[in-house]
Amino acid sequence: SAEALAADVRRHLDHAPVEARGGARSYLLRALIRRHCVAFVVSTVVALSLVVGMLSTLWQARRAREEARKARETQDFIISLLQAFDPHKARGKTITQRDILERGEARVAELRQEPEVQARLLQVFAETWYGMDEYDRARVPATRALAIEERTFGPRSLEVAKTRLLLGDLDFEKGDYRSAERTFDEILPILKEREGDDGLDVARVLNDLAGCKRRLTEYAEAERLRQRSLEIYDARLGEDDPITLDVRHDLGVLLGDEGRFDEARALLEKTCAALARVEGDDNPGTLRCRNNLAANLIALERFAAADVVLRDVRARQASSRADEAVGIAYTNEWEALALE
Repeated sequence: SAEALAADVRRHLDHAPVEARGGARSYLLRALIRRHCVAFVVSTVVALSLVVGMLSTLWQARRAREEARKARETQDFIISLLQAFDPHKARGKTITQRDILERGEARVAELRQEPEVQARLLQVFAETWYGMDEYDRARVPATRALAIEERTFGPRSLEVAKTRLLLGDLDFEKGDYRSAERTFDEILPILKEREGDDGLDVARVLNDLAGCKRRLTEYAEAERLRQRSLEIYDARLGEDDPITLDVRHDLGVLLGDEGRFDEARALLEKTCAALARVEGDDNPGTLRCRNNLAANLIALERFAAADVVLRDVRARQASSRADEAVGIAYTNEWEALALE
């Protein structure tokens, strides 16, 4: 009828279901959505937000449980190693750091179900051997860690890059500068991709590359790399951070290698003063910096000034328990040159 048609027109204009269409569910739903469009959109957004939030919470909870489980596994493993210090189990034997490392390396295979924990512990063992100047011993756990990380995380992962960085440092310490240089060149793009151009690991690799270039007498490239490394450390850590000061000291040494003795002296004087303020006058890093400052003063034929610096360094080496044989021999050598 005309009246029913008019009613359906009004319903259509009001975004209500038209009776002439019948009661199909999909049609009724579309009509309901059109009629309450804003409310429906808001409700949908709220519902989606709740779902996403709930999924995120569940994922975070699962990850937290996973991290807690790994932490327990690591803790139990370390406790089992430290139990070697128990006098009843040691049976009178003196347990050394070397014993703990060897014991840990031998037993780390027990964690085969936890490759991430395995790799991290092996890397810690490698770094500890490295800190003890046991470079051949450090290479074994580092290589094992690398194999696990490549399988677990992929060859371009941050974990793999950091372990390869350690292996490059081992090559450098053994005097294989070309091999170290290749390793640093290969991992630098990965670190930049993962951390950005101003990442701290990026700065470290740039400085390590500079060290290789210096040893290979490629001084201009070494200076460029070290300057960039120093810029990152200055911005990220501050100019008085010990790492920043160490890189600044290395830059001063490099300038001396290039024969730019006045520039090297000025930079080393500034760095030595900062190291003394931050680390102390008797710190080995401060004394090393002053040794190199004296070397530049000798190159500038300022023998009296060099002698004053070296006498102070020698006195501090003698009075402190930092009986670093290499450092003392280095001081003696420069002092002899200053007195000639």
